[in-house]
Amino acid sequence: MVCPVPASVGRSGKVRRSCLHRWAQHTRWDLAIRADLSISILECSKRQDAAQGCSTIPLTFTTTFRSTLQGCRQTVTSDDGDVMATLAQRQLGRFLRKKRDDQGLSREQVAELAEMSPAGVWRLESAKQKKVKVREVQAICEVLGLDAIDTEYLVGLAEQAKIKSWTTVFSGLYSDPTFNMIVGLTEAARTLTVYHEIVVGLLQTEDYARALISAYFHDHDPDEIDRRVELRLKRQLIITRKAKPVKLEVFLHESALYRLVGSRRVMSAQIRHLLRISKRPNITLRIYPFSAGLPYGMLTGPFMILDFGAEPKGKQIDPPLVYLEGSEATNDLFLEGSDDVLLYYDFASAIRGASLDEPQSQELLDRAARRYEREH
Repeated sequence: MVCPVPASVGRSGKVRRSCLHRWAQHTRWDLAIRADLSISILECSKRQDAAQGCSTIPLTFTTTFRSTLQGCRQTVTSDDGDVMATLAQRQLGRFLRKKRDDQGLSREQVAELAEMSPAGVWRLESAKQKKVKVREVQAICEVLGLDAIDTEYLVGLAEQAKIKSWTTVFSGLYSDPTFNMIVGLTEAARTLTVYHEIVVGLLQTEDYARALISAYFHDHDPDEIDRRVELRLKRQLIITRKAKPVKLEVFLHESALYRLVGSRRVMSAQIRHLLRISKRPNITLRIYPFSAGLPYGMLTGPFMILDFGAEPKGKQIDPPLVYLEGSEATNDLFLEGSDDVLLYYDFASAIRGASLDEPQSQELLDRAARRYEREH
């Protein structure tokens, strides 16, 4: 039995990690949905009479989680074994199907002209292809008479869809679907705009990450700590890969430079790493200084805006999202409503306007690193 939950319950969604984790283990759940102005919270509570609960949570229970679940590269299967498609695969399929429909061609006609099977064309259009072949995409582009701009765009999507996810290696360590959601979404994003008060995971050194993880998971064995550190470093591939690295804009609060993590040696090495990696063309790092005060008149807390880019003709691929990281005591929150997202764009704009420019930020980072180097 599938719970009869509406396809959209509001402009934002919130979900308990433990609930999603247990849902992934096929536990029966009862759903209680509370709509409160612009924020809708999905709360799950396990019933004592589990037999009366719902066997699955439908993937359409809210626009936010439909988008995020489908964006994950981690392999997730539904009851019929279908594999979740990546954002790149879904966009590739939508684009090819629309262009074929525009020309009034059937799948069979395209398949014959591209020397493919009709089933192969269907799998591409439906994002069911396990291994996307660039030559097949190029053949269909030729059959449809697409111009160089559209062909280059679709070949780029095909290349993106071929990138293997590393998250399956760590599936035993991170089985939480919420974690898999954010990993999949950051992999698929074109641009990430981040404000934080510690060095963000995508820019952490191994020693800095190990110090944070060891402090948080102090009761875990060393092998698990090692795997968590390895996973965090693997996530950084999205900003260092050669093929279409994610554009990263980071606003780092000045307090992160003086909050001792690990040791002075660790801090010095971390800040030197920030100086080096921020010279990459796809990375912008600016310091938000104490002297900036509160440019928006309030504390926003850390946030990440995920932008998935646009097609060559300007149509948005997927709506932008805002991710607010939780903790063991609070829930992660994804915001996808236009008003909510625009508010965080305003926050980012205010912080951007109050932050040091890049040369000033580099100078402050260098001073902080030299201070730690003198002290250790």
